[in-house]
Amino acid sequence: MQRISVILIVKNEARCLASCLDAVESVVDEIVVVDTGSTDNTIQIATARANTILHFDWCNDFSAARNVGIDGATGDWCLTLDADEVVQDSAAARTALLAFASGQLPHTVGTIAIESLNAPGDDAQLVTHHTERFFKRGQYRYGGPVHEQLVAVTGEKTRAPTGLRVVHSGYIQAHDDSAHKAHRNISILEAALEKQPRDEYLWYQLGKSHYSLKHYGPAVQAFEQAGACIDFTAAYPQGQQGLVARSVLTDLATSLAYAYVNMDKVGQAYTVLERHEALGHAGTQWADFPHALGYVYLMLGEIEKSRAAYRAALAIGPAREDVQGTGSFACHYHLGLLAEADKNLPQALSHYRDALQRKPDYGVAIQRCVDFAVEYGVALPPDVAGAISPGLLEARWLATLLKHLAAGSMDAARVLVQAAPSISQDLLVQCKTALEAFLAQDNDTES
Repeated sequence: MQRISVILIVKNEARCLASCLDAVESVVDEIVVVDTGSTDNTIQIATARANTILHFDWCNDFSAARNVGIDGATGDWCLTLDADEVVQDSAAARTALLAFASGQLPHTVGTIAIESLNAPGDDAQLVTHHTERFFKRGQYRYGGPVHEQLVAVTGEKTRAPTGLRVVHSGYIQAHDDSAHKAHRNISILEAALEKQPRDEYLWYQLGKSHYSLKHYGPAVQAFEQAGACIDFTAAYPQGQQGLVARSVLTDLATSLAYAYVNMDKVGQAYTVLERHEALGHAGTQWADFPHALGYVYLMLGEIEKSRAAYRAALAIGPAREDVQGTGSFACHYHLGLLAEADKNLPQALSHYRDALQRKPDYGVAIQRCVDFAVEYGVALPPDVAGAISPGLLEARWLATLLKHLAAGSMDAARVLVQAAPSISQDLLVQCKTALEAFLAQDNDTES
């Protein structure tokens, strides 16, 4: 049987390391941890679980640290993880990796699905990246100082999915957090670009780092530079690194467009997407691309074009989406908004229901349904209310009532109280209590 080693590089990861190692312990035969200078109790946590702990003097090069881990491993195959990643369904994960190791050629790299929330709070989107992380030891080394990539020792490289799924928590940082990892990455990427100014992947990652900090101007500049380094005239887009991955092409086009939108340059966002659509490369074939096009058309007031783009994204479907919802529930939500713009309220509610059936905790759709009841003075149909996760509708309903009361919008507040029985009698009681408390407080103030 093939032996599997997992390799991690860590520094001050006490917050999350135990969860990572506990989840992967039954998946692999050996745990190798490379510490780059921890000052918390990371080493103690690793010592209790790891087979090998190595120390590496940090030199702003993640690949060098990864390669030290590879050299210290003894397994036939290597899996690389970060400390803020947790393997899901450990039993199935081991079965999947062993099947891959016995069924694939030695030069085939295994991809794993990494699910990440890309921001804290209600604005977060679930993004799935399929990343090369599983490989035959001796066949690959890491290259690149940050967002490092596997480089074949022999030059021959193929890839295939392992079926492994990992949940990543590392991107859940506020954009204004001084400890945001993007600050570190930017300095490393800029130094690397001084040596490799035509490296499209480094420019792309620099753009992503600026985007995560909401520095949209620098993000646009970096993304545009990345695009300029790619030869789109080839049968498959090529860069200095070779073939450009489909996921990079999709994300490069859509992130650049959204960066322009956030700078109130919607026309330039449209130009970017139109240019990529004309190129017709693989990155435009995933739901994220027409979904972005639908949003830009919506911002431009092009209702029919927006509707067509969202329907195109739905036709592609959730099997080919990087950001969760771009081929499913988020499309239905926006199609509901477009139906409202056409005064087609039954169709709008139908789309909101479809969105919520696919994601019952979809916050913006839940809020839109509550606001819909207020704006049109109607109770929500049972199929719409019933699609929402229990308790979430009631919480949004009551919070919206309190907001309208605080703003002095008594007509809106009364609509919410009157329509509350269509949701639940308990909600009606809560709404009446809130209204009575507000009126009593208001009377006390006047007296």
